[in-house]
Amino acid sequence: FLGSGGVPLGGDGDPVDPAPLAEGLRKLRHLAVEARIAPSQATAELVGRLYDEGNATFVLSGPWFVADRTRPIAAAPLPALEDGTDASPWLTVDAAFVSATSTQPEPATALATYLAGPEGSEIRARVGKQAVTLRSQPLTEPLQQALAAQAERAVPMPSHPDLGTWFEAQARAIRATLRGSATPDEAAEAAARWFRVLSRPAPPPSDAAPWKVAGVLGGLALAVAAARALQRQRQALRERAWDYVWILPAAGPLAVLVLAPFLVGAAVSLFVHHQGTWTFVGLHNFVQLLTSPDCPVTTPMSFPYTLAVTLLWTAANLVAHVGLGVGVALLLREPWVALRPVWRALLVLPWAIPNYITALVWKAMFHAQYGAINQLVARMSGAPFELDWFGSFATAFSANLLTNTWLGFPFMMVTALGALQAVPRELEEAAALDGATWTARFRHVVWPLLAPAMVPAILMGSVWTFNMFNVVFLVSGGEPDGATEILVSDAWRWAFSRGNRYGYASAYAVLIFGVLLVWSRAANRLAGRRIL
Repeated sequence: FLGSGGVPLGGDGDPVDPAPLAEGLRKLRHLAVEARIAPSQATAELVGRLYDEGNATFVLSGPWFVADRTRPIAAAPLPALEDGTDASPWLTVDAAFVSATSTQPEPATALATYLAGPEGSEIRARVGKQAVTLRSQPLTEPLQQALAAQAERAVPMPSHPDLGTWFEAQARAIRATLRGSATPDEAAEAAARWFRVLSRPAPPPSDAAPWKVAGVLGGLALAVAAARALQRQRQALRERAWDYVWILPAAGPLAVLVLAPFLVGAAVSLFVHHQGTWTFVGLHNFVQLLTSPDCPVTTPMSFPYTLAVTLLWTAANLVAHVGLGVGVALLLREPWVALRPVWRALLVLPWAIPNYITALVWKAMFHAQYGAINQLVARMSGAPFELDWFGSFATAFSANLLTNTWLGFPFMMVTALGALQAVPRELEEAAALDGATWTARFRHVVWPLLAPAMVPAILMGSVWTFNMFNVVFLVSGGEPDGATEILVSDAWRWAFSRGNRYGYASAYAVLIFGVLLVWSRAANRLAGRRIL
């Protein structure tokens, strides 16, 4: 973007001018797709591994790349672009911040001063191979000399509050261009629109007086209701006083860790955060969420679309978890299956391993060029196979679904195995003698006896799956263009990668709570007893 004539935020000109961004995207697409110089779905980990293995001739990166490398590095400034202009990367500087609330500001300041001074800079440059900013420090390493030469052609990075949003807009354009879902011009125009929506000023403040009155009246009503409930239950409270004392150690932390954050989040949902300033806007965030004025409701980043994806995600996972879990349990109870205890122990491992580790492993397996799944298909077919799993909604959703199925079916399997111990085989044998097929025996004999144990597991699994943040965030990352985000991961995006819109994300959380509250009431009615 900068090397194609774009201007940084805070500079003279339009920082989201689509023309230079489209030109930069065309050059990037030529290198990565047409000339196949760069790997598809490039990540820092993949590029580092390829370089260490000797499978990457050169890497365009910064001084941070050298940290964990095992292969020697011959550094050089970035090459000029095709039209002869110099590449213009960002130039950053060292910075140290001492908190205004620090209890020991003097030692902290002394440490920062030492690290930035001659002695600290010399150690950082010699031992850590860092590019220090102290001009008196001699440039002895080739990497440091190359970085100093590159700094002469670099653009100082602005300290603009919308810089993160600007980076995310360009990243979205890059991803759309490389996977071919948009032309460089279309991706640049979409990035400009996206940035302008997320960086616009906060809406005008709402009158807080009615809300304060409503809050006071609501608090009084709750206090009166609580007093009346205590009055009615006074005798029971006296008889069970010690019971409440014993549960207090658990109830106290639960209130601090669950109830207090929820109340704070609900309060934050009534505000808009913009460039460090909080503005009270009442129900503005909820109206924006439900009406989706910035994008059609049938497209990603709108609440109705994301809710539909979340419901599809939950339903598909439950079908896969229950179907596979019950099927494996039925198989493992058969006496003719050899080594049943070993199989049971092995099949529980996916559930026992932390899900974020499993998610990262599966993400690597889905890589277009180096993933195990594509390579296995290529070996079986005898032809090259490079499916971009995260290039379309269907394949990205399938990748998430396969990963979460691997994680979730052992729980259903263990639950079904335990319940099957109480199912007499004589009932099935009698039904078979009466001519019942296997399907009929399962439907009319086995499942009715399994249901009391399986229904609570299914209902709890629905809540876990509804909020399964790790798999969606780590496997597909919401790609393509946020199409596979679920509610909880999309709320995270609004809070931390879309302009720090904390109020909007908190409104998301409140609506998620509302959806789950409705579902819990319906689930309890469905089960005929209190489960959720």
